[in-house]
Amino acid sequence: MQTKLTQQQQYQQKADALKWQICQLLSWSHDDYCNYQYKCGLSYLAWYAPANETLRRQLEGSKLFWNWFKNVWTVYDESLLSFTTGLQECSQQTRRSTYETLHCPRTMAVEEKPFKAVLDSVQTKSKQLCSTV
Repeated sequence: MQTKLTQQQQYQQKADALKWQICQLLSWSHDDYCNYQYKCGLSYLAWYAPANETLRRQLEGSKLFWNWFKNVWTVYDESLLSFTTGLQECSQQTRRSTYETLHCPRTMAVEEKPFKAVLDSVQTKSKQLCSTV
């Protein structure tokens, strides 16, 4: 008897498959991929809120922010993979350079903004901490 996957599980399977394809394309390990994504996430925060260290720290510690960021990242990965045929013929250096250009944290900070729910969640948490002091 097959169990039906939830929409969340289906999305996670798709994201995992995309991640695997990117790792194959760039000759990266899973850890290489995750480390690069995390480093870019931190850089994204620096570009998104350059004058607000408190907000950056709150978002950095927010599971909701990281889930949002990984979803955006997956969309960018999917976009890159639409050009896989042409990229297969390129050198490893060109593939990585193309990937880094597409996932540029500065550009992402201009094009992508966290959902209101993400921002509200860290503000609510901050208010709760202040009210207990």
